[in-house]
Amino acid sequence: MVAQAADKIRLAVTDIEGLEQLQQEFGPFAEALKKSTGFDVELFPVSSRT
Repeated sequence: MVAQAADKIRLAVTDIEGLEQLQQEFGPFAEALKKSTGFDVELFPVSSRT
């Protein structure tokens, strides 16, 4: 059995409410990360660090 690498990077971001604000503030970072790694980047907001 061979393990396969993930094809997506998932990043949780705290202290941001809603997807629109998340995309405004972290969208350029996600695009740069995708361009440099070749992986899709998924951002999602979380309300708490715990």
